[in-house]
Amino acid sequence: MAALVAAVVLLSAGCMLLGLCCWRLRRRGRQLLQARALLQTERDAALGCLRAFLAGSEGEAAFAGVLDQSSLATRLQLGAEGGGEVPKKYEHVLALASHGMGAGEISRILEISVAEAEQLVRLSRTAGADPGNS
Repeated sequence: MAALVAAVVLLSAGCMLLGLCCWRLRRRGRQLLQARALLQTERDAALGCLRAFLAGSEGEAAFAGVLDQSSLATRLQLGAEGGGEVPKKYEHVLALASHGMGAGEISRILEISVAEAEQLVRLSRTAGADPGNS
């Protein structure tokens, strides 16, 4: 009988210990879920800020590019209308482009970058500069 009581007490203590471990695991699981939800919220907020920042900087960069092109196009138009002189580089670019040369060939001939040659061709055409006007 004493052995049976000892076994019951030992079994009860084991069950209580097991119950305590389960309770602590569930509690820790809830804490981890709350921490995960908080991290997801913070991540979403940070991504929103990053997207807004990138959109702002891309918008600013795009605006600056448009402003530069507009300014150069205005100068070219003034030169084509007699209000100023069109730089020779732009005249050469347009003349070469009108002969069917691509930006790559123009960049090699004038020793400028391909991107610059592409931009100058676009701007010269946009401004309506004509090599025959000079």
